[in-house]
Amino acid sequence: MASGFRTLGLNLVAFYDGSGRAVYSRAFDLAAPKVVPAPPDFSSLPAAVLSASEGR
Repeated sequence: MASGFRTLGLNLVAFYDGSGRAVYSRAFDLAAPKVVPAPPDFSSLPAAVLSASEGR
């Protein structure tokens, strides 16, 4: 999986369900280099993002 982060130039991947909860999230530690858990801040989408998506 680390090669996917490097190939795509990603530091963080997160997928959220319709209520804004993270169903999958991982980060890539550039210094290590290895895949690590995403920071806790990414456990749910910010309310501002959810409210903006409701206005579509």
